[in-house]
Amino acid sequence: MVIHTHPALQRFNEGQAQLAMPDCTIEQLLPQLKQHAPLLARCILDDHGRIQPYVALFINNQRLSDFSTDYLLSNEDRIDLLSSLVGG
Repeated sequence: MVIHTHPALQRFNEGQAQLAMPDCTIEQLLPQLKQHAPLLARCILDDHGRIQPYVALFINNQRLSDFSTDYLLSNEDRIDLLSSLVGG
């Protein structure tokens, strides 16, 4: 499975736009992310391992919250990790 990262987050993924991950359930996704991309995980997860409010994770153009935790992610799924842009 591949996670597509927003350009604002790519610096936390060694400048890469994509992150290859093993197939897993949604429940396993964030712990897997900590293992495979610890710097990115520290940026997007809070101290309790939940996604920060300024980060959105989409699966096949639907928000992560639309899926059950036992949904098995595979290569057919498109996963996008987006960050809100702030500043002035």
